[in-house]
Amino acid sequence: MLTTSERRARLANEKVLGTYQTRLGEIDKRFDTWDKNADERMQIVDVLTSESVATLMAENKTNQKRLALETARLSKLLRDMTEQEASRRRELGENPNFETKDVWPNLHELVNTARTKQLSEQLTKGGNFAILVAKFPTKAYDKYRPPNYKDLEESFTTLFKKLSDD
Repeated sequence: MLTTSERRARLANEKVLGTYQTRLGEIDKRFDTWDKNADERMQIVDVLTSESVATLMAENKTNQKRLALETARLSKLLRDMTEQEASRRRELGENPNFETKDVWPNLHELVNTARTKQLSEQLTKGGNFAILVAKFPTKAYDKYRPPNYKDLEESFTTLFKKLSDD
C-alpha cells in the first residue's frame, strides 16, 4: 500500500501498523509452542534444512532496507506537503505556521512516532528464528548438534546468501 495522502496514511496506521503487534504476537505464540515441544537436536536439523527459515531471514534484511526507504519517502512527502500548505496559507494571507499533526495526523504519526521505530527494532532483532540460529554454534548447543552440523550450517548459510540481496 503506497501512502501518498492522509487517507492512505490512516489506512496504513489502522490496517498495517495497528495490527502489527497482534499478528506478531500470534506468530511468536506459535513459535514458542514449537520451541517448547521440539527436541533441540531436531530443531537444529529442521531449521538448518528449512528453505522457509532461510527465506524469512533473507527477507528480513530486505524489509529493513524497504522500511528505511519508505520512512525517508514519507518524511519527504510530509515536508513537501508542509511547504505547499505553508505557501497556500501565505498566499491567502493566513499564518503559515502550523503543526503537521493537526493537519495530517495519520501521516504525522507514520513519520514521527514509535510505531515505525518499533517495526525497525523488530526487523533489526531478526525474529525468533534468527535468534535461535545464532544459538546453534554456542556452547549451550554442543550436546545437541548432529554429526553433520557443519554441513547443515554451510548449506543453510549458502542458501541464505543466495536468497539475500546483499
